[in-house]
Amino acid sequence: MGQCCSSGTDEDAVFQGSRSQAREEAQDAAALMGQARGLASPVDISISARNLKNLDTFSKSDPMAVLLTQSAAGQWREVGRTEVISNSTEPRFVKQLRALYAFEERQLMKVQLWDVDTQIGTNVSQKVDLSRQDFIGEVEFVLAEVITTAGQKLTRPVRNLQRPERAQGTVTVRAEEVTGSNANVTLRLRAESVDRKDVVGSSDPFLFLSRLNEDGTQSPVFKSEVKHNTLHPAWNPIRISLQHLCNGDLDRPLAVRVSDWNRSGKHDVIGECSTSLRDLQARAASTARLPLKNERKAVANKGYVDSGKLVVDEASVTPRPSFLEYIRGGLEVSFLVAIDFTASNGNPNDPASLHFVSPDGRFNPYQQAIVSVGEVLEFYDTDKQFPAWGFGGKLGTEPVSHCFALNGTDRNPTVDGVRGVLDAYSSAIRQVALAGPTLFTPIIHTACEYAGREPSAPDAQAYYVLLIITDGVINDMESTIGAIVHASRLPLSILIVGVGAADFSAMDVLDADERWLSHNGVAAARDIVQFVPISRLLAQNQRPGAGTGFSQQLATELLAELPQQVVGYMTSNNILPKPPRYATLDSTKPLTAAPPLAPLDPSAPSAPSL
Repeated sequence: MGQCCSSGTDEDAVFQGSRSQAREEAQDAAALMGQARGLASPVDISISARNLKNLDTFSKSDPMAVLLTQSAAGQWREVGRTEVISNSTEPRFVKQLRALYAFEERQLMKVQLWDVDTQIGTNVSQKVDLSRQDFIGEVEFVLAEVITTAGQKLTRPVRNLQRPERAQGTVTVRAEEVTGSNANVTLRLRAESVDRKDVVGSSDPFLFLSRLNEDGTQSPVFKSEVKHNTLHPAWNPIRISLQHLCNGDLDRPLAVRVSDWNRSGKHDVIGECSTSLRDLQARAASTARLPLKNERKAVANKGYVDSGKLVVDEASVTPRPSFLEYIRGGLEVSFLVAIDFTASNGNPNDPASLHFVSPDGRFNPYQQAIVSVGEVLEFYDTDKQFPAWGFGGKLGTEPVSHCFALNGTDRNPTVDGVRGVLDAYSSAIRQVALAGPTLFTPIIHTACEYAGREPSAPDAQAYYVLLIITDGVINDMESTIGAIVHASRLPLSILIVGVGAADFSAMDVLDADERWLSHNGVAAARDIVQFVPISRLLAQNQRPGAGTGFSQQLATELLAELPQQVVGYMTSNNILPKPPRYATLDSTKPLTAAPPLAPLDPSAPSAPSL
C-alpha cells in the first residue's frame, strides 16, 4: 500500500525493546500465576516470511504480523503485533512477541499477515485498525510443534481462503525460551572511514544488528537511525535488553552490518563483521577496532583490506530490576478512578445513554472499564481502598464541579474495592446532574497530591494508577499536558478510556508513544499515559475470528505499558526493590474473592452508540 511507517526492506524495522518489555513482564507475571496449574515458561517468538503475495499496484506490500492464540473455548485472542515493514514481500520482523508455553496444554496459535495502509497515521502497530487493512493470509501451528522441532523453527505455507488457488508464500516461526535475565545493554558504536557509496556526497550509513541462531540463520535485533552524508557515522546509543540481544549469553555470535541507505529501499552493503557481547566489552576497554568487510569487494580485489572500522565506545551491562521484583518486595499499586459526568453522555434514564445503569445487571461502558482494570489492579493493593471521583457534574445548586467524590465525602473519597467503585458510581449517577465542560486538569492535580504523599511506612513502596473514563475530547488540552508533564516526575501512571462514538483522534497526543510530551519548554520525564478508545476494541472483537475477549483485551491494552512505567520511575529515582516478602497464610481465616462480574454485551441497549 505504498510508502509506510518505515521505508525500504525488512532491515528498516526499528526495534523498540523498552516498549515490548512492558507486555513481556505482564506475561511473565501471568506465567507465575500459571504455575499453580502447571509448568509454564515464557518464550520469545520471531516471525519472518518469504514470497508473500504482493497486494499493491505500484509498489510492494507493507506487511505486519499479528500473533493470536486460541482459548479453551475456541476463541482467538491477540497476543501481539510486529512492526510494519514497508515495500517487502520477504519481511523479517525485528520485534519478537512473547507467549507462554505450557507443557500440559495443546496451544493452537496462528500468525496473520496484513498489508498495512500508508495512511495509518502512527508508527505504533498496536493502534492499526485491522478492519481497514488488506488481509494477506495466515498460518496455524501448535506451539509445541515449534518447541520440539530441530532448531525450534517451523515453516508453513500461507493460507487465504478467499484466494485458495494462489500461492501466498511461507511463514517461518521460531521460538526461544526466555532465560529470565533482567539486565539492560547499552552500546555506543561508531564507524571510521567507511566506503563512499554515493555519486554526489559521501554515504548515508545505518547499522543493522543480528544474533546467530543454532541452525546458522540470523535473527534481527536492532536497526539504527541513518546518519546522512558522512564517512564517520556515530550512531545514537543502543539500549536493548540482554535477553533480546543474545538471550543472556555473552558469547553468542552477533553480526553487524553497516549499509548505505537509499530512498529506493535497495540499500548498499558497506561492510560486515562478526562479534559477541563479550568481545564488544573487551574492545570498549581497549582501542581495538573491528574491520568491516565487504565480501564482494574482497573477491574482486586481491589487495582489498576493509571498508571501514567499527569502533566500540561503550558496551555495558546494567542489572535492571523487574516489575515482579518490586511486587515481590511489597510494592503496592494503588487504583484511582475518575468518571466523566458531562451532559454529552446522554440522560442516564435513557437506555441509549452511556451512563444508563441496566436493571438486568449488564454493564455500561463506564462500568466495564472500571471492572476490566480494577479487577487486575486490586490484587496489588492490600487494603483495596480506592479513591473515586467524578468530573463535569453539578451537585444540587452548586456550580459545576470538576473533581467531586463519588461517595459524597470529599475529605475521604475512598471506597472498598472494585465493587465499592461500582456502587458509588451507580449511586452518584442518580444524584449528580450531568453538565460540562470536560476538564482533566483538576483530576490529574488531585491524583498528583496522592502520588506525592509520603508512604505510610518508612520502608513502604507505592505507585498510583489513575483511570479516567470519558466520552469526548477534553476542553483543556494545554493545561492537561502541563499537568501530565508534572505528573511524569511522580509515581503515577494515567490510563484513559474513551467511550462512545466520538472522534478521539485528538486525544492521541496525550498517549506519547512516539514523542514525549512537553509544556512551556519543559519535557516530560517519561511516558505515563495510555489511551484506548473502546469503540476500536469492540470493532476488533466483532471481526470474524477475533473472539469476544473484550474485557481481557481492554485490560491488556491499558496495562501493557504499566510494568515498564513502574520500573522506569523506580530506577530513574534510584529506588531498588525491597527483599522479597513471604506472606504466611492464616488457615483460620476463610479465603474470599469478589463475586464474578457480568461482562459488557456489545449488543446491549445500554451502549448502542458503541
